[in-house]
Amino acid sequence: MRAALREAREEQKATEEVLATKNKALDKARAAQKLLQRQSPDEALQTLHREATEIAAEVRGHIMGNLRQAVIALNNQSEERGESPSKVFAAGLLGQIQADLVQLCTEFGLPDLAEAVRNDELGWVAQS
Repeated sequence: MRAALREAREEQKATEEVLATKNKALDKARAAQKLLQRQSPDEALQTLHREATEIAAEVRGHIMGNLRQAVIALNNQSEERGESPSKVFAAGLLGQIQADLVQLCTEFGLPDLAEAVRNDELGWVAQS
């Protein structure tokens, strides 16, 4: 009985923490929306560009930092054991991210500029 009560309290605490995090995110989004409404259209667009750039930089940091290190560790483990399942697993992780990015491009009708980015032909995009 005590264990069940303890578990219920822990579950309630975890739920409250999730809700608090969610509420903070909603409050932040509302504040950002109010800020955009007070800005001129040019200022609002500049703010949105800056925020999108910050998010993209954070995502790229996670991919090229944390995720890359995880793939390196999986690759090393596979080589040590003489197996390849970890390569398939890692390819699945990366494939899901690629699929998500393609889905975003499709959803918003964005052109595929990956090749141009790989060839460093779009340096101007970062400045705009």
